Amino acid sequence: MIDSSAGFVGVFLSTPKKQMFTLPAEIKGYFERAIRQEMILTAFDTCNHLSKTWVRKELPRRFQLPAFCSASYSVGVTRQLIAVHLRTNIVEEGVEAQTNKAVSTLEKKINQGLKDGETITDVELHVDDQNMISGTVSGEGFTLNVKSIWNYRYGSNSANGILTVYAQTRVNRKDALIAA
Repeated sequence: MIDSSAGFVGVFLSTPKKQMFTLPAEIKGYFERAIRQEMILTAFDTCNHLSKTWVRKELPRRFQLPAFCSASYSVGVTRQLIAVHLRTNIVEEGVEAQTNKAVSTLEKKINQGLKDGETITDVELHVDDQNMISGTVSGEGFTLNVKSIWNYRYGSNSANGILTVYAQTRVNRKDALIAA
């Protein structure tokens, strides 16, 4: 509570907010394509392996398919698989979640390198064939050098059973020297 009898009048100053960096569409698109390709191939290979291993064979008592696979079972005394199918909707949900996670991680790291009131004037990021994004994000008086590499964890080592993206990002800030 402010005591106005003391002669104090509250003045609220608004400080300039930090500009929020968002990845360019071509980098987001690259992430999505790379993750989609890797995730679909991994899920398909898993379902294919299960099919080759278990179709037309008696299943173990506690046999369970991964969530991204479905199956047709035989009707009879022994439970057998007839076919294993890829559940594309679950794979697509995984692609979207992993893409969002990768993009968010990179944007967060770059945003942490920005100071309040700074404006980004130039973004020069590129992707190489080794899953590395590198380049610069700069504005008046600063440059952020960005290096981000990602890899995958597969199957039971991943958080979703198919594939999880693990990104390592380094952002180094360089302030321009101001001439007096």
